[in-house]
Amino acid sequence: VELAAGDDALLAAAGTALAEAGGAPRAASKLQRALGSAVPVPASREPADATAVEAVRAGVARDVERLLAAETGVRLGDDEAVHDARVAVRRLRATLGVFRPVVDRAVTEPVRDELQQVGRVLGAARDPHVEQTALVGRLVDEPVELVLGPVERRVVDDRSAARDAALARAVALLDSPEHLRLLATLDAWATTLPRGPRAADDAEDVLPRRVARAWRRLERRAEEAERLAVDA
Repeated sequence: VELAAGDDALLAAAGTALAEAGGAPRAASKLQRALGSAVPVPASREPADATAVEAVRAGVARDVERLLAAETGVRLGDDEAVHDARVAVRRLRATLGVFRPVVDRAVTEPVRDELQQVGRVLGAARDPHVEQTALVGRLVDEPVELVLGPVERRVVDDRSAARDAALARAVALLDSPEHLRLLATLDAWATTLPRGPRAADDAEDVLPRRVARAWRRLERRAEEAERLAVDA
């Protein structure tokens, strides 16, 4: 059964009618039925047990899935996809950094460095869009007599050109052999993480303390930023 027209309620009603007539749901998609074992089994997004390494692995799996889902949109120039990919990269770096005792740092730290570079390239592609939106919004609030000439057009042209150039660099990075190797590594880690000294410990004993430590560090930096703002 497929929904060609109508809404989800119609699809649900059709499914109910078929089930009442003796039909059974089939879990596999048409793509899976066509390709069979060639379709990779996605990594579980839920921990298999209560160990720290499983909790971290599940988090990595979720963010790797988010990153892969966003990359097609990045190639198509979708600004929201650029944002989503950037967030996924940041989350992966944070997860591997905050929970360092759980993973093998000798293996994960070089990958965090690579992710940082990816994040910078995605940021450069995202920022012009944010800047353009903010600047055009400011122009709307300006008195008409103070906006002389095609200011909005100049802003849009300038930030659009910067976005297009940065987006081209981002796509080139995504297509590079180095990035494909990075994705292969992350995809493998979504199933099995390199284990650190606290990997086998109970997640409840390890993770909350690491999160609390990271939160305290964030609070200190936020307080420092507030002091700098006041001084400025």
